[in-house]
Amino acid sequence: ESLDKNEKYSMKKNIFTIFTVILSIAVIASVAILIVNIYTENEADFDFTNIAVWIDVPSILFLILPLFLLLTSTGLLKNFLSGIKSAFTSQKLPVSKKLLYINTNKYARTVILLSAISSSLTGYYAVLKHLESKMTLGSNMMIATIPIFYALFINLFLLTVETKLESLSEKTDE
Repeated sequence: ESLDKNEKYSMKKNIFTIFTVILSIAVIASVAILIVNIYTENEADFDFTNIAVWIDVPSILFLILPLFLLLTSTGLLKNFLSGIKSAFTSQKLPVSKKLLYINTNKYARTVILLSAISSSLTGYYAVLKHLESKMTLGSNMMIATIPIFYALFINLFLLTVETKLESLSEKTDE
């Protein structure tokens, strides 16, 4: 009887995992379509000095959503958030938890970088789609490149968290 319960639980877990993967792919694809079809329209009045130009919501979504969905589907979201909380509160934790938090943080940094690359490639596709207007080529290239800057800033933040967690680990070993 307990074997049947384990098999049912395993089956439910597999179905849930497949569902979250399909949902993740659908969300990522829909954000990519949003970037290509709507956001990179040809605009001749594009002011690079305006701070609002640098705030690119679809690019932020394209970076954060895959990270959130992958952390949720792998069950690492709680560890990721607990690692950030531990780094800011400087609370002492067992070494095994700290190593788990550090590895989850490294996983998140990798996902962010890969999301930025895929978002930029999607943006470059949109640039090629709107190539007929030479005046807006620079602004569309800027929009396509912004996710890489976001990823660098997010990675700097996560690298700071990781360094803080490693220094806390050294303090508990003494």
